[in-house]
Amino acid sequence: MKKIFYAIVILFIASSCRDSNKNNAYENVLGGKHELRKFNVKTLNQTSSSGYYFLVAGGYSSETVENSVVRFYFKNYRDEYQLLEMPITKVNVKIDSTTIKPYVKFYWSEEGRYGVNEWQKMYERSITRAVIFCRDSDFQPEINIDDLK
Repeated sequence: MKKIFYAIVILFIASSCRDSNKNNAYENVLGGKHELRKFNVKTLNQTSSSGYYFLVAGGYSSETVENSVVRFYFKNYRDEYQLLEMPITKVNVKIDSTTIKPYVKFYWSEEGRYGVNEWQKMYERSITRAVIFCRDSDFQPEINIDDLK
C-alpha cells in the first residue's frame, strides 16, 4: 500500500513540474518589458465580390471592408528585433511621462501550451493584448483616432 502511495506522489510531483516549466516558458518569452523600436498604424482594405448569371439574368455584389492594424518592432527574449502585426482593437497605448525608452508589454493565453523552443508560435497565437508605453513626445501625432474606423 505504501508503494502505491509513493508512486502516486512521485507521479503527481513529476506532472506538476512539467506544467510549471511550460508556465515559465510563457513568462520567459512573453513576460516583462520589450523595448519598442518602431510602431505605426496601417489601414488595409479588403474587397470581396460575387456574381451569378443564368442565361440572360443575373446579379453582382461587392463589399469593401477596412481593417486597421498596428505594426511594431520589438526586442524579443532572444535580443532580436521582431515584427509583430496586431489588430488595432487588441493594442492599447499608455502615455507615461516617466518612460525613458518606449516598450511593450504582452498579455497572453496559455491554451496552446508551447515550450520555449516554440517561441514563434507563442507570438503568433498566444498574445491576446499588447500595451505600448511611451512618452507623449514619442506617440505619433499624425494618428487621428477620429479618422480610424
